[in-house]
Amino acid sequence: VLMPSDKGAVFRYLGGSLPALALVAGMGVEALARLARVPLKRPGVRAAVLAALMLPGGIPTARWALSLRLPDTRNLAADWFAANVPAGTSVLIGAETDNPPLRLSKAQAERLLARTQAQGNPRARYYRMMSESHPGGGFEVYTMARDPGEMDTAPWHRRFSEGGRDTLDVREGISAARAVGVQVAVLSSMGLGLGVPSVSRFLSETEARGTLLAEFTPE
Repeated sequence: VLMPSDKGAVFRYLGGSLPALALVAGMGVEALARLARVPLKRPGVRAAVLAALMLPGGIPTARWALSLRLPDTRNLAADWFAANVPAGTSVLIGAETDNPPLRLSKAQAERLLARTQAQGNPRARYYRMMSESHPGGGFEVYTMARDPGEMDTAPWHRRFSEGGRDTLDVREGISAARAVGVQVAVLSSMGLGLGVPSVSRFLSETEARGTLLAEFTPE
């Protein structure tokens, strides 16, 4: 049910079903072994069957695990920002999970604290802690607004989520970012793919008219 959908193949959605799938697979192997009269009670035979079952998936899994040991480009980008971008610069990012963890300026944190408190948004606690412990510096961070349909979420939930951030509608392209003083945009191949209507014009104009300051790979 989950695997054929474009979102269902995400690992976190499948995680809860893995124990059940393992049990079903084990029962299937035992049933096939009985039909083929394979003596699974013998340790050597059981080890050989287990290896035959595990190796085809185990090899690509090990290769994937090695890729996870590569440097996280979000952290590399955050380090680059700290060393090269002046504090207070206005920055535009996509989804927070796909972008470098940039510190908000104290002024922005306090502004968002006041807004989320008025809304009853639970992010108010986050901004209160940020304001009280702020070490100085930081950036004015805007998040690209996204269409609810692109995010597979309800319109009310999208409005509630974006109400706890400074968001920017970039459907009109790069001019919308320049109008609020954005100087640097962070673009990620994760989450901001081609063919996404709410950001496609901004991406194409940024590529054509912007200046690439830094790039971090592997993805």
